[in-house]
Amino acid sequence: MNGIFPLLIIGCWFAITVCVEISLGSTLGNALVGIKPIPINGVNRKLTFLESFKRHLLDPVDMFFFGLVGFVTIQSSEYHQRVGDIWAKTIVVSKDYIGK
Repeated sequence: MNGIFPLLIIGCWFAITVCVEISLGSTLGNALVGIKPIPINGVNRKLTFLESFKRHLLDPVDMFFFGLVGFVTIQSSEYHQRVGDIWAKTIVVSKDYIGK
């Protein structure tokens, strides 16, 4: 792939994941199932740009081998985090989470 097409794909990924998450507080999929990401310290706030970007930059790692990497990481981490969540220092909680 060359030219503008790869940039369009990256731009769409960025808009659908990072931009939606920092503006609405969760991605559309997370909102549909009633969950949202927050910082690991438990403060109930929207993620910053960097936190959201880090979470989603590692999505391909979590999805590797049909999601096995993400599944194993979630099952074995203390707070049931994906690889991206561990790097971004975030957790995913219920939309109704009150927090600190």
